[in-house]
Amino acid sequence: MLAARTGLSPVMVGRADELARLRELVATTGDPAVALISGEAGIGKTRLVAELVATLTPTMAMLAGQGSRANLAEGSIFSYHG
Repeated sequence: MLAARTGLSPVMVGRADELARLRELVATTGDPAVALISGEAGIGKTRLVAELVATLTPTMAMLAGQGSRANLAEGSIFSYHG
């Protein structure tokens, strides 16, 4: 499960374009697709993915992962949510 901070604002700020692009990818892709989301700590990557997941149908399969450089070395950053 993606870990998010507690006390989040009910409104996501400043990521409408990115969220729209991800929603478009989900809506228009009949085949499996990959979206890589990266950036500096604290810019809202986890929140962006959480907002996308909240709009998916329960039958939609999704592979999500998060990690740090230490996790990359261990090869344990991915988990399946479906």
